[in-house]
Amino acid sequence: MPIIKATYQSTMRRFSIAETATWAELESHLRTLFSLPPTLSFSLSYTDEDGDVITLSTDLEVQDILSNHHSNTPLKFIIVPLSTEDSQQFNNDNITSQTPAEPLSRHVMVTDESEDLLFTPIIPSISKGKQKAAEEDIPLEPSSTDQQKSNEEETKAPFIDLAQRFQTLLEQVRPVLDKNPQLVEQANTIMDQILQNIPVDIDMWDRWFKSHFNEFQQQNQNSNNSRQFFSQNIEPWIRRVGQDVFNSSNYPFVGQRQQNNQRLDDEALNEKLKILHSMGFWEDDAKNIELLEKYSGNIDKVVEVLITIQNEKVAKDELNLQPSTDA
Repeated sequence: MPIIKATYQSTMRRFSIAETATWAELESHLRTLFSLPPTLSFSLSYTDEDGDVITLSTDLEVQDILSNHHSNTPLKFIIVPLSTEDSQQFNNDNITSQTPAEPLSRHVMVTDESEDLLFTPIIPSISKGKQKAAEEDIPLEPSSTDQQKSNEEETKAPFIDLAQRFQTLLEQVRPVLDKNPQLVEQANTIMDQILQNIPVDIDMWDRWFKSHFNEFQQQNQNSNNSRQFFSQNIEPWIRRVGQDVFNSSNYPFVGQRQQNNQRLDDEALNEKLKILHSMGFWEDDAKNIELLEKYSGNIDKVVEVLITIQNEKVAKDELNLQPSTDA
C-alpha cells in the first residue's frame, strides 16, 4: 500500500492509501488531514525520474502513479490551490525572494526520493506541457501565523496526535515489524483507521507489544516457529482489534446482522462493505462481496477469511523470495 507525504504551506502529513484509490478518495484524505475548506480547489503534480513536474488531476493518472510505485519510499506531494487568491497566499507563505514570485502551478507535487521525515519541496515554474522544477530548493520558514494555523488544524483533527503516538510505538518495536510483514500490514490498516478518525485503542497495542516483545523476538530467531507464533498470538489479537472497531458506535447498523439463510439486500451489502473498508479491506471489493454473500453478512467470519488469505499470500511471497537450491 503506497505511503504518501503531503505538504500544505508549512504543515506536513503522512498517510497510506490503496493502489486503487480514485482522485476523489485522495482529495478527501487531503481535505480531512489538512482541514481544507470545501471552497478551496486544488490539484496535484509530481516529479518524475527525469526531474519534470507532471500534472496529476484524474482517476487514471492517480491510479497510474499509485500502481507503478513499487519503492518503499513515500510519494511526496505539495498542495497548491487553484484560485488566484489562494495561490498568491500559498506563494507568500512559502517563498522568500527579492523579486516578485511566479504564479504557482495548480497542482500537488509528488516526488519519489529517499525516505526522510522532513523534506524541502520544490516550487514548480510554469511552462507548456511538462513543467521544469526550480533549480534551487526554497526552505520553508514557518511564521507565527503558520504556527497558529497548525495549532488550529490539530484542534480540528485530534486524531493526528493519536497517529503520532502510534507511529512512535511502531518505531519502538521496529525489529519485530521488520521480521513480520503480516504485522506491518495490519499496523498500516490500524493507521488508516486512525487517519479516518475511527476509534482505535492505542493503549491496547502498547500493552500487547510490551507483554510479547521479548517472547516475539525469541520466536523470530527460529524461522520455523515464527509463523506458528503469529497464528497463535497475533491473529486472534488482530481479530479482537477488528471487533473493537466493528462494535464502534460509529457503526450503529452493525448489530442488524443477517441470518445465515438470508440473502443480503443492496443496502445491507453496502453497509457491510463500508465496515470492511474502514478496517482496511478495500483492495478487492469483488472478493469482499463474494465472502459477504457466502457468509450472509457475518463480518467476523469474513474478516477471519480475509486475514487468512493475506497470510497465505505473504507466506507464498516469502517462499518465492528464497534462493533456489538447484545447482
